[in-house]
This record gives sequence, C-alpha cells and structure tokens, in this order.
Amino acid sequence: MLELEPQPLRRISWPPPDSTDPDALVSREWLVTNGLGGYASGTLSGANTRRYHGMLVVALTPPTRRMTLLSKLEETVTIGS
Repeated sequence: MLELEPQPLRRISWPPPDSTDPDALVSREWLVTNGLGGYASGTLSGANTRRYHGMLVVALTPPTRRMTLLSKLEETVTIGS
C-alpha cells in the first residue's frame, strides 16, 4: 500500500495583493479534493467562471458520474436594524 506524507498547509493571505483589481479575483482559482472523486472549486471572487466550478461536487460512482450538489453561496451582511 502506498503511504503518502502529509503536506503542511499553506497560508493564504487575505486580501490578496492584487485585490483592488476585480479581474485578478476572477482569474485566481482554488480547488479542494476529497480523494474519492469529489471536490470543491471556484474563484476568489466567488463567481463560477467554469462549468465545473462548485462548492460541493460528488462522484456517485468514484471516480466518475460527478454531480454538483451545491453550485455557489451568496452572503448577505446586515448591520444594525
């Protein structure tokens, strides 16, 4: 059996250095996998710019038959009444 060494987590600084440029936030992407064929991916701006972007994509018969269960989240902040 193949044993993998755990990798240290990389720190991501927020806001990114080029956060004043909206195009930079749309062009920077992230991806998190679960090792079973499922994943979450998107852009730093939150816009789904590719058809395979999603917050929760599962593999029904790993590693194929992927289905998007949650495509995006939208936040709302209310301050005061």
